[in-house]
Amino acid sequence: MALFFIALMDGPAISGNVWLVISGVLVFAFLLGIYLPFRLWSKRTTRWKLWAFDNVNNVHELKRVAVRANLYAAYGSFMDKLQIQSAAERADWRKLQERANFPEVFIDDHNVPPETTIYFSTPYLIFNMLLGLIFMGIGITVTYFSLRQPSSLITTLIGIAIILAPIYWIFVTLRDLLRHEAQIILNSKAIFTVETGFLSWDTIYDEEVQQVSQGRRGMKYTLHFNYMSGIANIDITLFATNRNQLEKLMRVYKGRFKNSDQ
Repeated sequence: MALFFIALMDGPAISGNVWLVISGVLVFAFLLGIYLPFRLWSKRTTRWKLWAFDNVNNVHELKRVAVRANLYAAYGSFMDKLQIQSAAERADWRKLQERANFPEVFIDDHNVPPETTIYFSTPYLIFNMLLGLIFMGIGITVTYFSLRQPSSLITTLIGIAIILAPIYWIFVTLRDLLRHEAQIILNSKAIFTVETGFLSWDTIYDEEVQQVSQGRRGMKYTLHFNYMSGIANIDITLFATNRNQLEKLMRVYKGRFKNSDQ
């Protein structure tokens, strides 16, 4: 785009007809590439959210799941204000927000057992251990050939480093695999984690599973909550659970706890 404008400014003079053609192409590209897709997205999203918020009983749960899945923009956000909507649609959307002003109604899930214990994921641990062994094998190969043939000291040291680097990783993974200790325990009275011990549900708040970027290493998931002694951030990436499942379990068990006090 920058080269295009440089060519226009520094190139030969352009006639009025050519300018009209260029302007027409740019307008057509804008309509076809930006405006029409955005309008279609706005209409489809508006139609869905008006129907969903009007028909779903648990509006609070719908908001949590739908915003996370990027099904619609949160009310009052920049993208929500930017959406193309009619005056009637915007008025209906504003009115539906009143449903969220009422306390969330707890609906128990009888498929959730009285207690759930979460361990490290065995397939993940085995995969990590095999990955470490592969790196060790590469290091042994590099070291073997560097010692067998005339080679630089740096190559030998690199091979040794590749051998040593995964040893701690393999040891920790093997320890977790053999111990098979519970990492999280949830029931209608409390939540247990290795880092915090047992905590009653009335002593923790703002509990959620967060997705954290690690740059080139990808994403990790952490269980975050506040409690009397501080803030917990527990990496659950290698646990035998997932984000949606763990958050559902926490809502169900905490809901049972609150209902038992009534």
